[in-house]
Amino acid sequence: MNVFTPKHHQWKATFGYETIDAYPVLSHPVTSQSIRPCYAPDHMTTAPLIFPNICTGFNQNPIYVARTALATRHSAEKRLQNHQSLVEEVSKNLENSKPVIENLDNLLKEQREALKEKEGGNCELDQDAKCLKTRLESLTSELKDLIAENSRLQDCKRELQAFIRNITVPLQIAQECLNLRESRSKNELVHDQVEQMLLAEAETYREHKRALGLLLEQCDNQQLQGRKIQNELENFIKTVQWIVVIEKSKEGIERFLGSQSNVEKFQCYFEHNQKFMENSKHFRDQIDANMKEAARDISRIWLKTNKCFEEHVTQLLQAKEEIQNYLVQVKDEIFNLERNLKYLKPKEHTRLALQQGEEQLKLLLRTKNNLQSILSSTTNSLVIDSDKCMSMRRCVPISIITGGLC
Repeated sequence: MNVFTPKHHQWKATFGYETIDAYPVLSHPVTSQSIRPCYAPDHMTTAPLIFPNICTGFNQNPIYVARTALATRHSAEKRLQNHQSLVEEVSKNLENSKPVIENLDNLLKEQREALKEKEGGNCELDQDAKCLKTRLESLTSELKDLIAENSRLQDCKRELQAFIRNITVPLQIAQECLNLRESRSKNELVHDQVEQMLLAEAETYREHKRALGLLLEQCDNQQLQGRKIQNELENFIKTVQWIVVIEKSKEGIERFLGSQSNVEKFQCYFEHNQKFMENSKHFRDQIDANMKEAARDISRIWLKTNKCFEEHVTQLLQAKEEIQNYLVQVKDEIFNLERNLKYLKPKEHTRLALQQGEEQLKLLLRTKNNLQSILSSTTNSLVIDSDKCMSMRRCVPISIITGGLC
């Protein structure tokens, strides 16, 4: 091969095709010897991959493909037989489809007639269902009112329980005051007005606590009855809702309305619910009235006892002041008498005076001791009533106990 590289111009680049000459190939037909479906080098030890022919799509040469195509072609007789078979198949299918179509038409007509009859019967069913829905709505409304009433009754019960707990506070204070006053001195252990008021106060608290406790028990029974009616009403409403809303069958509605017991249950539940709600409202009003009455009584006797304490403390202060004045006077008299007896010389005409002075001194000393004992008892009573009892009663405002009901 002669290499030809023309360079007419130094600035012109040299391409590959300019340096290579074409090699002429002899023409011969494509045979199985010249086309190898498996491209593998000689002396290969492993089995090579066989790729299909890109041009024909077969693994063999085109001659084999042409022979195979000729063998698969049909004759004219075979084509007529196939056509005749197709015509017979179509005729047979058409004949078989006629009775099927007629049967379907008859069924469709029957279905339409049944639908018309059902629509006519649905008018009556709609009336019954509408009537049942109306009753169901009324019962549902009654159930909502009953739930609200049970909730109000529960709130009333909580208020009653809180009020009973609050009564315990002044009752304990009254009992503690009575116990503290028992520690007074013997001459001060008198059944005075303060003690009478404390006893009356404690008894009043016990009576109201006992009466409100009975109301609390009745409230529990009332709540139990309300929950029972609510449970029965909810179950009955669920049964009606299943028939009207979910099942929606004519037989079910007619069977339900045809039962006299079911019809009577509507009226029975309605009347029971109305009666219970009236009783519950009356019972709540009764509880409220008793709580207000108890709050007024507690407030009245609490203030009255406090007033008695204040009056008694004032009397004790006055008595203490008087005793202190008497004690000062007695001490002065004792001082003067002892001084005179000390400096007075005993003589025959003064002997009687000295003897009388000594006797008077003994009386004054005895009076002094009595005054000191009474002053100690009065001070002790004053500390108990003023500092201990009244301090406890001042720490608990009665408005907190009564809850603003009075």
